Amino acid sequence: MISTRENMILCLQDIGCTGDRQQRILQMCEQNDDAEILRELKRRRCELIEEMHSIQQQIDRTDYLIRAHENSHRRK
Repeated sequence: MISTRENMILCLQDIGCTGDRQQRILQMCEQNDDAEILRELKRRRCELIEEMHSIQQQIDRTDYLIRAHENSHRRK
């Protein structure tokens, strides 16, 4: 059976929290520092959203290039 700590480690790894950040959050859990845990998780969420926006921009630019290329070939 997976312990609560093991589950937390797996979840942290899934969201990209490893190394020092993971250790800090686990230490906060041991200290029952809910406010800091939430602050750190919200910070990570913001980072993920920023990454998502960056990737969305790349997708949009790729779509633009595809459409431009398709349109240039239709004119020929």
